[in-house]
Amino acid sequence: MAEFFDMGGYAAFVWPSWIVAVAVIIAITILSYSHDRKIKSETDRLDAVLKASKKDQPNG
Repeated sequence: MAEFFDMGGYAAFVWPSWIVAVAVIIAITILSYSHDRKIKSETDRLDAVLKASKKDQPNG
């Protein structure tokens, strides 16, 4: 098992690369989720404004 974690002497390069890759994936996931929530709330706000403006217009 120790030989696996040593990665044939390249552990100093392999494990930090894995850590950076996982950190980037986590950061992208968090940022995407945050951006999605922001866009959804903005869309809901604009839908409410559009409905209010249509309500104020006379029919026909």
